[in-house]
Amino acid sequence: MTLTPEQLEKRRLGIGGSDVAAICGLNPYKTAVDVYLEKVLQDNPFQETDNDHLWFGKEIEPFVIKRFLFLYPQQISYPDTAYDKEYPFLLGNVDGILEDKSVLEAKNVGHFSKIKWGESGSDKIPIEYYLQVAHYVRILDAPRGIIVAYFGGADFRIYEYKRNKIIEEKIKEKCISFWQNHVLTQTPPGVESYEDARKLWREIIPESQIESTEEIQLYINQYHDKNKLIKEIEKEIDQIKTIICKHMQDNELLMGPDGKIMATWKKQSSLRFDTNLFKAKEKTLYEQYLRETSTERVLKIK
Repeated sequence: MTLTPEQLEKRRLGIGGSDVAAICGLNPYKTAVDVYLEKVLQDNPFQETDNDHLWFGKEIEPFVIKRFLFLYPQQISYPDTAYDKEYPFLLGNVDGILEDKSVLEAKNVGHFSKIKWGESGSDKIPIEYYLQVAHYVRILDAPRGIIVAYFGGADFRIYEYKRNKIIEEKIKEKCISFWQNHVLTQTPPGVESYEDARKLWREIIPESQIESTEEIQLYINQYHDKNKLIKEIEKEIDQIKTIICKHMQDNELLMGPDGKIMATWKKQSSLRFDTNLFKAKEKTLYEQYLRETSTERVLKIK
């Protein structure tokens, strides 16, 4: 469902379904730090207008719902933002409510994400969507959740979330804790990755310094050891590729004893824009199209 500007603003003022998995540490694309920055600083790196996958996903979802209603004709309502009665900062923007009060959620699934989904009729869906629907169902006290998913071509599937009140209660507790202990107090959640650190501490105090500790020195040493190991592995891989190429010589395919292709060694060409040549010949035009990119902190270990 495409959210209105008003709904987007409401979502910033509470915990929505798309935040749940990130808060629980189970979203592969979004972290608790992302949610924190979105709520506290209104900093949202996941702008739909700048992301083709998100844009097409939202635009196609109405057609996914239309297909479901064609197969299972019934009345459907499209409610405004729903709120938890006791904790109004827990909210949900559902794609639809069916005749039996079930929550309907539509998904346009990318080709490479297909492997994460089970057979139609099951509840085997990615954990981030499972938690999202569980959150909606609990808030609306719905009997179940129906997830309709389109995988491209003629691959259309229907999944069912059957209420699990233990999971729903855990989601509720996690979200309440996150809101009260992090958002309201403006206290960042734990940093779990280098990307989290870069997002959270993006500003610097010029010329500021901090002393190392014995623990940090150990990590510095580990970094150098691991980096050396990576270089050694890369060298070994290069040697293995050299041996294979010496065996193949001018042959294009390497065949296994079962007749299957084990490796290919083909010509490959690519087109690249010669920035230096363009700058030399069209300096004025080149400078007209220069834009300052976003500034990010980069850790460089000496």
